[in-house]
Amino acid sequence: MAAEGADTELTTQYDVAAGYRWPASIPERVLRGSPVNAGQGVGLVRRPVGAAEIVHSLSEGAEQLLRRWH
Repeated sequence: MAAEGADTELTTQYDVAAGYRWPASIPERVLRGSPVNAGQGVGLVRRPVGAAEIVHSLSEGAEQLLRRWH
């Protein structure tokens, strides 16, 4: 969780080396110097969050959107 976007690099090298059939046009963001897939959202996670909190947050957001439509 300490990683930021600057700690990553965009590459297809790890997929090629592992023999994965991943489209070359869709590179992955990995931690620099490590074959750890960091994903496009690296740097957005600031603290560990449990599943219950995530579900609660998503349902609150969905409820707010639905209330706007009615």
